[in-house]
Amino acid sequence: MTAISAITIYWAIILGSITLLCWMFAGFSAVLGTKGEIRNAEPGRLSDYLTTGLAAVGFVSLTAMGLLLGFGS
Repeated sequence: MTAISAITIYWAIILGSITLLCWMFAGFSAVLGTKGEIRNAEPGRLSDYLTTGLAAVGFVSLTAMGLLLGFGS
């Protein structure tokens, strides 16, 4: 069993925080977009793009964190 270095742990914490923030803001954007659609009766394209983009960045960050912890030393 090998020990994970402190730098690897710090990067994993940073990437995990980025993942959490992206997913929280994606959810917040989706809620605001839904509210705007109900109020204006038109689809919010910007909200859709923002939600999809933030969710994708969060997934990339999650994948990078998993690879870092799995293969980093």
